[in-house]
Amino acid sequence: MILDNALSKSLIVSDKLKKMLNYVKPFTRRYVFNADASHKQGRFGHHYIDIVCRNASQAVKPFPNTYIEIDHHALVRGRGEEPATDSVQKIGFWWTQYGHCFIVEGDEKQAEFTPFIYAQHGTHDGDQLLNLYGTQQIKSDDPEDDIYTYDAFKTALMCGHMNKAMREGMSGISNMLTDLYEVGMTMEHIPQEILQMYFSEGVGTFKYGITALMLLDERSKRRLVPVAASRKIVKGKIRATPAHHMVTIDLDVPYIRNVYTDAVGHRVTPMEHDVSEHWVTYDTANQCKHDWQPFYSEDAAKRDAKAGHEKPLRREFCTLCGGRRTRKPNYISGDPKKGSTVGTKTYRVIASNEKGSK
Repeated sequence: MILDNALSKSLIVSDKLKKMLNYVKPFTRRYVFNADASHKQGRFGHHYIDIVCRNASQAVKPFPNTYIEIDHHALVRGRGEEPATDSVQKIGFWWTQYGHCFIVEGDEKQAEFTPFIYAQHGTHDGDQLLNLYGTQQIKSDDPEDDIYTYDAFKTALMCGHMNKAMREGMSGISNMLTDLYEVGMTMEHIPQEILQMYFSEGVGTFKYGITALMLLDERSKRRLVPVAASRKIVKGKIRATPAHHMVTIDLDVPYIRNVYTDAVGHRVTPMEHDVSEHWVTYDTANQCKHDWQPFYSEDAAKRDAKAGHEKPLRREFCTLCGGRRTRKPNYISGDPKKGSTVGTKTYRVIASNEKGSK
């Protein structure tokens, strides 16, 4: 795995962060996506970016400290491209108990952290925030969009490079992801040429970390094969492989949209309309009779408050299948430019696996 190599030899991670990461390392659960799973992840994240952004708030890491390593070459092929001969072989996403995500890239011989930290709101160290507006500036490839502001830079890193027109068109969707995180640096001062290099190579990488969490959480569609820790001698040196789980995805990519699209929007008018209060379920087994019990998530409550809800939304989990559900309040959906039925007709949302829920 490239994580241990990068952590021991990193030149762009501060001593303070190294100390924190070495502390959580023994408690980290590790997952490795095989080539096929990485290929599907690449296709998912590239072709279904709208689904990734819309479901970003529900992308939950399975353990407080979770590391996911993917085959970068397979991921690139999943996007419909051929990897460059000098491109990195693997990319790792390390989600920590402190709400940070670190990205590692390289191979078994040489690996390094990227200089960017992705921190959930309320967890980042304010003086480490990367502020490119007026201080550090990165040139855009678009001559009409000469300098990136911080928000545009953050959108590029998380969702992929977009020119000014594309960002404006995607803002309503991409904000569902970018509003959840801030971007910081792994060191106080990073040379501009290094920052530029990692930015150019890392545009859009973070969305694949979100995609990995989403696929890992789709329990009915993925399989985990435990792999015991091992050691082998390579060219006279001992190379250790920590215990981890190999991840196989049994979900055909064309059907991903069906999996992550709720009943909202199916056969519903495109006009502006009322939608009644309803449950949204996640990871429920079709044959389960469900024993729903309430649960509370502090992170989810903060997201609810940020979204404008006066109090946390009602959440429950099933003690039998481990599924979850969230009670969504009444809201208005649709495009007012196409007309409006607000106040005249309310759409009732019932997902196929929720019928009979109260």
